[in-house]
Amino acid sequence: MLNVIQRNADLTSLIKIPGKFPGRVQATCYESLIWLVSASSSKVNDFEKQVIECFDTLSENLKNLGSESRNLISVTVLLSDMNNKEIFDNLWSKWIGDNPSAWPQRSCFGVQLGKGLLVEITALAYKH
Repeated sequence: MLNVIQRNADLTSLIKIPGKFPGRVQATCYESLIWLVSASSSKVNDFEKQVIECFDTLSENLKNLGSESRNLISVTVLLSDMNNKEIFDNLWSKWIGDNPSAWPQRSCFGVQLGKGLLVEITALAYKH
């Protein structure tokens, strides 16, 4: 079941999906725009599993907010080790599909993430 926080006072259609970690949300929708963030909650030391968990979370939140991966506008990928970029790119290609008209603008950075995190993804999408 989708657990959401809605506010309709000043922001007529603001929806927030609570995050896996305290003090954060994993998705916010305002009118037709959706902001998303995804990081593995399991923190297993398996890069591919963490990436797949991130994609699953993004897909679920997009669906719950009336969108899908083909509606992504911009994606930022944060990797704890840039040596994993090729692996990420291969998994990304499988997830995003082979239709160039559905591909978002994407950037990737090597950063120091929290303990046990190997990847984090932020994204902006739209819904009809």
